[in-house]
Amino acid sequence: VKALVDEVLSLGGNDESVRLILTDKKIRHQIAKLLVDTSKVFGQIYSVVVDYGMSLFNMISVGNYDYVNSNITAEHFPTTSEGVVKTKEVVLFHFNRDISSEVVIAEMNKAGYQPANIAELLALGAQKPELQLGFPIVGLGSVWRDPDGYRGSPVLRRDGSERKLCLFYFGLAWYAYYRFAAVRKS
Repeated sequence: VKALVDEVLSLGGNDESVRLILTDKKIRHQIAKLLVDTSKVFGQIYSVVVDYGMSLFNMISVGNYDYVNSNITAEHFPTTSEGVVKTKEVVLFHFNRDISSEVVIAEMNKAGYQPANIAELLALGAQKPELQLGFPIVGLGSVWRDPDGYRGSPVLRRDGSERKLCLFYFGLAWYAYYRFAAVRKS
C-alpha cells in the first residue's frame, strides 16, 4: 500500500488523491480491475538460464523434444552472442483473445518487454518442459522468412503427451489460448 501511495505522490498526486483511493469505491474498483487485467496479460514469470553461445542444435537437444520442424536450423535461426550466459526472467503474455503478432509485439513494447528469441524460448522449454503441455508458447523475437516470403516463428506446443518445437506462420491471428514469451528490454 505504501508503494502505491508513494507512486501517486511521485506522479504529482497529493493527500486528496490518496484519500480518494481509500474512500471512493469506483476508483478502488478501477485500480483493482487494472491490477487483475494486468496480471491476466503478464501471467507467470519464469527465471531461466540462457546460454546464448550454445549452438542451436545443442539448445534443441537439451530440450529433448519429440518433434522438431525441419526448418528450425542454425542457418534459418542463427544465434549471435558467443559465450554469454545470463539468467533471464521470461514472462508469458496471455491476451485471452485471438490476436496478431504485430499487436502482441506492440503490447509487449508498451509494457517494457520484447519478444523472446529462439535461445530464450528454447531455454524456457528445456528448463520448464511441463509448460508447453498446458498451452502453446510462441517466441516472436525470432522470425524466419521462407523462399515464398512467408514468415514463421518458433512455437513450443504439444500433441497429446508429445512436446513439439514447431514453426508457425507469423502473419495469421494467434488463438486466444496461446502464450507469448517475452523478456525485459535491454
